[in-house]
Amino acid sequence: MAKLSADATLFGLDLSSAWMHLRQIGRGLPLFQWLAQAIPATPVALLQANPDLDVACTAQQVRLRADQWLGPAQQADDRPARFHALLLPEDAILMRTLRLPVLGPEDLAAAIELEVLALSPFAAQDTVSAYQAQPEPSNRQLQVQLILASRATIEQHQQRAVDAHGLSQPPEVWAPVGAGKAILCPGWGEQPRLRHEQRQRWSLWASVLVLLLVLAALVVTPSLQLRQRVLQAQQQTQALVDQTKDIAAQREALMRQVQTLSALPTELLQEADFLKVLEALTRALPDDTALQSLALEGNRLRAQGLSDNASRVQELLGKEPGFENVRLPSAITREGRSNKESFVLEAELNPAIFTLWQLPQNTAQPAAAP
Repeated sequence: MAKLSADATLFGLDLSSAWMHLRQIGRGLPLFQWLAQAIPATPVALLQANPDLDVACTAQQVRLRADQWLGPAQQADDRPARFHALLLPEDAILMRTLRLPVLGPEDLAAAIELEVLALSPFAAQDTVSAYQAQPEPSNRQLQVQLILASRATIEQHQQRAVDAHGLSQPPEVWAPVGAGKAILCPGWGEQPRLRHEQRQRWSLWASVLVLLLVLAALVVTPSLQLRQRVLQAQQQTQALVDQTKDIAAQREALMRQVQTLSALPTELLQEADFLKVLEALTRALPDDTALQSLALEGNRLRAQGLSDNASRVQELLGKEPGFENVRLPSAITREGRSNKESFVLEAELNPAIFTLWQLPQNTAQPAAAP
C-alpha cells in the first residue's frame, strides 16, 4: 500500500495527519471491524527459541492476524506450515509497562521512541523495540507494554531457526509478554504473511462489493422496469395523439366544407343540374318526340316540343324518377306540316336527384364537437 510522506501537504494541510485520522475513523466503523474479524486468522508453525540458542519446533500452531497474537490454533494442520513464527526466550528481552496520555499514532510513536532512548541498555544501532498500547478503563491514559531486545541476539536466533529447519525465508519474530501473549517485532520477516492477509482482505472486500451490487441490482431492476413501462406507455399515447391529430384535421376540413356549402343560398343549392335533367329526358322520351326548347328555373322544368302522342309523353315522364307534378299547362295543337302534336310541358324536379350541389345528409346540420 502506498504511504504518504511525513511532509506531504496541500494548501497548508498536513495530508499525512489527515490520512491517519481518516484511517482511524474508518477502523472504528462497525463494517470495518466486522470485515477485520471476518478474515480468518493465519495458522503459523511456532518455533520456540531457547536461551542457549537452540531452536525447537513445537508441534503447536498459533493463530496470527496482522500484529495480533490470537493464541494456539484449535486444530493443528498436518500439512507443512506456510509461515513460521519465532518466539524469543524471555531472558532475551527487557519488558517495561508505561502509562501515557491518549495520543495519535504518530505522537505515540514519537513518545515511545524517547522512552526507548532513555531505557535501552543496548547501543542505539543494536536496539530493537516493539510495543502494544491498550486504553485503560478510564480512557484517559494508554497502557503501553514496551519490549527491548538486542538486534544481534535476534539475528542469531533467527539464523539458527533457518539453519535448523531448512527454512526458505527467515521466520517472523515475536516477543513474549506473559499470560500466553506476545508482541510482534516489526521488520523481522512478517511481510509474507501480511501480504497473504492483505490478499484475503481484498478478496473479502471484493465479495462484499459484488454482494452489494447484486442487492442494488435487485432493488433497482423493478424500478427500471416500471420506468421503462411508463416510457413505453407515454410513447404509445403520443403515437395515438399524432394519429388523432390527422383524423381531427380531416374532420375539421370536412366541417369547413359543410359550413361553406351550408352558407350558399337555398336557391343555389336547389338548382338542378342541366346535364342530369337532359340525360333523364333522353332516357324517358320516346323516339317520335323531339324537344324544341328546354328551360330550367331552379327546380322547375319547362319544355316545348313535337310528338306523335303528347299525352303519352306526359305519362312516361311522370313515371321517370325525379320528375314530379308533370302537366301540360296549355292545349295540345297539331302541327300541319309534320302532323305531330305540339305541346308545352312543365314539371318539378326533385333536388335529391337533380340538384347541382349535394350536402351529406348527416352533415347538413353539423353536430357539436364532443
